[in-house]
Amino acid sequence: MISFSVDFWYAGIGAALIALSLLAFLLSKRLLKKLLAFNIMGSGVFLMMVGMAQTQNDGAADAVPQALVLTGIVVAVSATALALVVIRRFALASVVAALAAENKAAENDAAENDAAEKNGAERTGSDTAVSDTTVTDTALTDPNLNKNGDPQ
Repeated sequence: MISFSVDFWYAGIGAALIALSLLAFLLSKRLLKKLLAFNIMGSGVFLMMVGMAQTQNDGAADAVPQALVLTGIVVAVSATALALVVIRRFALASVVAALAAENKAAENDAAENDAAEKNGAERTGSDTAVSDTTVTDTALTDPNLNKNGDPQ
């Protein structure tokens, strides 16, 4: 029977994590799921680096891969924080853009109804338009955005 060392198991589990998280990354449509899959993929890389590190003559592990893994963990945490901020900004911008488009459509609908009313025709569409305060109030929920919803 073949005997596998602990280092081999670390490398094998790391390779499995990389493969599964790559699949999840490619198949996911949501940005947060992609970010989680990417972080798990990084953890798999760290496991592979630890598993494939060479031991020295006295049985102690090589210090270079350990230092690289520790540095990689710090970089991964800061990159995750940056990605979360970018995802949050993207989601907020999408909501503001959707509200602005909805407001514009409601204004166009109101203008068409007013024109039809002047011509004596029957009213169509919604009877009320979305006010300008809807977009402004939503944009002001983020302290980093100004009154128009633009970054300061």
